[in-house]
Amino acid sequence: MNLKAKLTSRKFWVTLISLLTGVAQLFGADGDLVSVISGAALALVPVVIYVLSEGRIDAASAGTNDNKE
Repeated sequence: MNLKAKLTSRKFWVTLISLLTGVAQLFGADGDLVSVISGAALALVPVVIYVLSEGRIDAASAGTNDNKE
């Protein structure tokens, strides 16, 4: 798998956020703060990746359907 595909993978980002959350709690970060940040990230990352992916798909399909008059 290439790097670009990995960086647009929702599974990769959810795994990374989970790892960072665990490490932050391991080193004594405030549990409430970690919970808020990880919750926000887990809600926003999939949405942002979905929007970017759909935009890229739409742009690609618009480029192939040129209606020249």
